Amino acid sequence: MLYFDLPSLEMEFSCSHVVCNWKSESLTEDEAKVSNQGFASTLPCGLSRAQSVSDHPYDNRVTFVQKPAPLMAPPPVPPRNIQRRDTLCSALPPPLPPRGLENNGETQLKANVNVVSLKVGSLVDIGKASAIQSSQKPVRCGKCNAIMSSASSPETHQKTIIWSCEFCGKENVYPQTTLKGGRFPLRNPPGRDILYLDEDEDTDYENLDDMLIVLCVDISGSMSVTSEISPGNSTRSPTYVSRLQGVQEALQMVLTSLQKTSPHRRVALVTFNNEVTVYGDGTKVPLTLRDWALLDYDYLKKEGGNYSTPHCIAETIQPLTQKIKELREHGATALGPAALISVAMASQFTGSKVIICTDGQANIGLGQLDQESSHCPTPSPYFYNQLAHYAAEKGVIVSVMTFEGEDCRLAEVGRLADHTGGRINIVNIGTVATEIQSAIADNVLATSVMATLLAPDGMYFPYEEDNHRLVREIGNVTDGVEITFQFAVRPEKVESKHKIYSAIKRK
Repeated sequence: MLYFDLPSLEMEFSCSHVVCNWKSESLTEDEAKVSNQGFASTLPCGLSRAQSVSDHPYDNRVTFVQKPAPLMAPPPVPPRNIQRRDTLCSALPPPLPPRGLENNGETQLKANVNVVSLKVGSLVDIGKASAIQSSQKPVRCGKCNAIMSSASSPETHQKTIIWSCEFCGKENVYPQTTLKGGRFPLRNPPGRDILYLDEDEDTDYENLDDMLIVLCVDISGSMSVTSEISPGNSTRSPTYVSRLQGVQEALQMVLTSLQKTSPHRRVALVTFNNEVTVYGDGTKVPLTLRDWALLDYDYLKKEGGNYSTPHCIAETIQPLTQKIKELREHGATALGPAALISVAMASQFTGSKVIICTDGQANIGLGQLDQESSHCPTPSPYFYNQLAHYAAEKGVIVSVMTFEGEDCRLAEVGRLADHTGGRINIVNIGTVATEIQSAIADNVLATSVMATLLAPDGMYFPYEEDNHRLVREIGNVTDGVEITFQFAVRPEKVESKHKIYSAIKRK
């Protein structure tokens, strides 16, 4: 039988045999002394036991004393094989990697040079266009809508003109009266383009002074984080400025600059924390939106679209500057609702700009990316994609300024700038003013721009449903907008070209 005494960690073992007719008189004199002594004895096996008055020589109970657990030390570090360098390190470059990766089953990435770069800003800026401007109507292909150019080779017959389209191969037949009526395009010299202007679309030009600039500023609690702008010395302590103070100073500099350079430009102010406040030009009672209004897309869009038109900066710089000075940071970050109502306000005037200054993730209202509690709606980044398409449709440019070292989820919020031709900048207190002025200087040259690229016979556009025709919606165009197209040559066309070149070499 086995007994366990857990508190004292004592184990008792019972013998498998019994000693009968045992009497204390049978003990010898030496054994009796041992029986009457109360100190611990040592067994032959090396184990110790504690004796008491009831102990006897035949008692085989053993007390196990728990040994202390060894310390958990990390395993020893394996020895390092340090080779002695008898010579100094050579300054030669590292060896080239082995070639012939095809033999090892690896594919080598090849550079693609079949890319067309299109500077859209140079094309839409008529004042700087180097192309020949013509008020004549272009001659278009009846199938692919391509325009006859200097590279075309039309055949003139007695009463007709036949043009075989270089892109789709359709034979277009035009009467001679078309040429006599002046509808035929100019025969421009090779290397020059023709810019066709429609005389009926003069009303599409907008005045830059009619555009609106909406400054959307974050005044949440995180904007109170300070940064050192001037180190201290033995006579004075260092100077710290909060992010909001840096933005306030930057906005005052921007307003002063606009008053000197564009006094007729109109500026509005919108702030957001756990609520959205629309100050406008600072001359009217602010409009405050909170609670359920921050979750109603249509309501915010309607309030922004119906907001009264601000006055020019020459008339409103003083009240607007005072409103900026009175801003204080506190609360959460309702970035989504503020961006929506700002875009809705700017949509009243084509070519307007919205400049967002923030330092954190949206965590309340529409477009929240950081869920603060379980009862808040599920974060959804699709809001910013929807808002970006709405801004591009209305000709509004949105720029996003965020402070360095902060994660405001630019992958989602940055879509507002990507789809509208705006800027995405990571700023600090010293550069925020310069970046805002640069964003304001990006004037819109054209809105709702769509580019169409046609590929000639033997060429195609990869990753497009229609390999022969590529259509790209650009939206707003500023001076620096540039897009690229990738094209490729059909394999059968490459083989035919190789055969021609081979035949020429033989001759």
